[in-house]
Amino acid sequence: MPARIEVLFKKFIAGNCSQNEYEELMDYLQSNQDEALVRSMLQQVYETGEVTPVKAMPGRVWLRRSVAAAAVIAALLAGIWLLRGVHKDTATGGIAQAGVKAATRNAEQKYILLPDSTEVWVNAASTLEFPEQFDKKVREVYLKGEAFFDVKNADRIPFIVHTGDVSTRVLGTSFNIKAYPGQRDVVVAVKRGKVQVVKKDAIMATLEMGQRVQIGLDAGISVPAIIKTTKEEDVAVWTTGKLVYDDLPLQMILEDIQRTYNVSIRLQNVKLENERVRTALSRSDGPTRALENICELLGARLTLKDGIYVIE
Repeated sequence: MPARIEVLFKKFIAGNCSQNEYEELMDYLQSNQDEALVRSMLQQVYETGEVTPVKAMPGRVWLRRSVAAAAVIAALLAGIWLLRGVHKDTATGGIAQAGVKAATRNAEQKYILLPDSTEVWVNAASTLEFPEQFDKKVREVYLKGEAFFDVKNADRIPFIVHTGDVSTRVLGTSFNIKAYPGQRDVVVAVKRGKVQVVKKDAIMATLEMGQRVQIGLDAGISVPAIIKTTKEEDVAVWTTGKLVYDDLPLQMILEDIQRTYNVSIRLQNVKLENERVRTALSRSDGPTRALENICELLGARLTLKDGIYVIE
């Protein structure tokens, strides 16, 4: 299978794979198999410079219909282009002082390959800052928003993600952090391995696979953190085109939908703001279907006025 995937990957980069070949490649990439092989192919493309941007061509409506697969494409190409941008700026001395800043807009996601081969999926309306080269004793990055990290060599060199007053120190491999500006809590969930969540030098929680924690930004460090269990497959499901909300306040969910689809939502009935919602949606359903689903659960009414979704 790896040999077959290499052929498909090269045809995809060249822009000449068929619909069936495209779908075969996307199925493989979304199954998260042979991560080392995928990283190797990305690195090879970066070094050779053989990239042909993929454009929607007449008759290839399928290319625009698969949102989850499109996210994978964007991730692959964004990772390649970002690497090139870093290389180019470094040659002129522009990045060495300030480091690298990768930002996403609403409805945009990016895949980033860090200098140590750590992989990061950055969600919508987020910013990740990291140095051109990591220190040999510690690796530190700064996140505003949401990202999923798959850290390499965590057992040898400490890896720390800073999100304001809260820092997540990696003791394992892959985990998700959600810390958007204005958010009441920083939410950390572990897919594999172990992480330590610290607030103002105080250890708030040590999480293992299948655990998550919400650290209140306004609460003092004396307030104990509540650790909850979560399904491993539910950690960072947004990277696969799914929207899963597990008993979250409606206001937090609406903010997430606004970022995901780049739409405006007004909650007319403020009494619903803190209503807890548990639901699973597909990003490909679009904002209208997603909001209709939520309103049905709450017994609310959805209307669209002047391009703004209103919940009454």
